[in-house]
Amino acid sequence: MTEHKCVVFVGDKQDDKVCQREALHGYESKVQLENGKLVDQTLFVCDRHQQVFEEFMNEQGEYQ
Repeated sequence: MTEHKCVVFVGDKQDDKVCQREALHGYESKVQLENGKLVDQTLFVCDRHQQVFEEFMNEQGEYQ
């Protein structure tokens, strides 16, 4: 079992719920902190959301 949990939002956006399944796939990305600063961070996703996340990253130009 891994210590990482899937970071993909599920349900309605206003629910602010995250998948939280075991996540084995890590992707380097830029994340905006609450103070507006951009930092490099590894985001982890589960098997179920891997394809969806890759498509999102491709659209954003972050994943290659």
